[in-house]
Amino acid sequence: MVVTREQFEGQAKTYGPGALGCNKPGTPENTPEFTWAQMSYMPDDMKGKMPTWVEYEWVIMTDEYKQWSAAEGRKPAREQYSAASTAEWKSRWASLPHFAQRIELRNIVTPELVAQVRANRKTTQLKITLIFEGDHVSARAEAYKWR
Repeated sequence: MVVTREQFEGQAKTYGPGALGCNKPGTPENTPEFTWAQMSYMPDDMKGKMPTWVEYEWVIMTDEYKQWSAAEGRKPAREQYSAASTAEWKSRWASLPHFAQRIELRNIVTPELVAQVRANRKTTQLKITLIFEGDHVSARAEAYKWR
């Protein structure tokens, strides 16, 4: 799975954090034990005020795509980056399942949670964790004590 776009409210610039693997490496994707890796935000990730929403786009790679990509990675660089290979990559990438979702942060960042963080700013941070599962992303917030 690859997160291809992340955009906070008020940010003109969008960016993609990149590939996320499985929380339990070696677990097949089609089993109940499989869960996608998580992303967390820490204080320096959001400059200024707390945004009220964040929007994501992500792609889930198929086994066929992963096998093709691994085979491409074993080719010499001049073949990997040729015009024909680039065209094939664009075609295969476009055929993968793409998803997008906006998360309303004001629903998970409650005034009580903010008060907990403000009560002890030196050792407590507001931690927002995103959990990607197939075509859905969910979020949770917590007061995280780091010292």
